[in-house]
Amino acid sequence: MRSRRALSSTIVAAVLGALFYGGPTVGTAIADSRSTPSSRPASNVVSAPRAIPYYWLVNGYSGICAEVPGWSKKNGVPIDQWACRYQANEYWYLSRTHRSGFIHLVNLNSGRCMNVEHNSLKKGARIVQWSCNEKANSLWRLRNLGHGYYQIYSVHSLQNGRPLCLDIAQQSRRNGVRLIQWTCGSRGSQRWWARIAR
Repeated sequence: MRSRRALSSTIVAAVLGALFYGGPTVGTAIADSRSTPSSRPASNVVSAPRAIPYYWLVNGYSGICAEVPGWSKKNGVPIDQWACRYQANEYWYLSRTHRSGFIHLVNLNSGRCMNVEHNSLKKGARIVQWSCNEKANSLWRLRNLGHGYYQIYSVHSLQNGRPLCLDIAQQSRRNGVRLIQWTCGSRGSQRWWARIAR
């Protein structure tokens, strides 16, 4: 298990390095939204390139995965956490955006992006899935915490002068608890690592 986790951390680091610093990619691991055909659906549902790796986004405190409940493909559905299983509503991939250094977090099942609900700048605002776009509440950046862990913070929240990070409501370890944004700090529930699912 330790070696698999170390391998996934190495691959994630290479992918993130290419995203943020313009270095070489690992094969075709980067999904570049600028190369998406113009014929894509008007709903802005993103289709995953076949060759990219998919990840579970595992919370470092609860040890379980971010998912879209009920396999929903609708806008506005709150993202929650659930025990990691081999199914597409728990798989995510990183997609480069038009704004340098920022990414989309795209659900494989729905093709929709993690989004801060209602453009909120408040602590505790829910994280939902929404059609991928270039608005700041759909953009994220990662802060490397070392040992394979990352904080994931909303670009939109930077308007406050202090970023708000992807977190678990009430720092819960239970299935079905929703993802929120919260002031970035030392909370274990703000630590995430990407475990390769495919």
